Amino acid sequence: MAPSVSPFICAPFGLNDCSARLGFQSLTIPRLKPHPPAPNSIVLGSVTRLSPQQATVSITVVDGIPLPLGEDFTGVIRVQDIRATEKDKVKVGDCFRGGDVIKGLVVRTRSVCLARLLH
Repeated sequence: MAPSVSPFICAPFGLNDCSARLGFQSLTIPRLKPHPPAPNSIVLGSVTRLSPQQATVSITVVDGIPLPLGEDFTGVIRVQDIRATEKDKVKVGDCFRGGDVIKGLVVRTRSVCLARLLH
């Protein structure tokens, strides 16, 4: 039976040294690396700017993985993408406010549009 030792005593030795020395098993949690948004990615962000034709969004989470602080992507929600029917009656200002937190599906990216133009 391993002696009980406070985790604060083990901290200077590192988790693996302490757990091996005391006979405990260690748990490794894989760190997922953030990646740029791609079509069909689920993103979280906040509305930073509004115009009559679009809302600009600062994307901070891509597919459930937060981006590092200070790094974000910019997205655009166009007026024609807000609603499937009666698109001519939609007003961006009635749908969003600055600072709103949104969850969205990426429809297309600039790199995909450029690839379509090049081929």
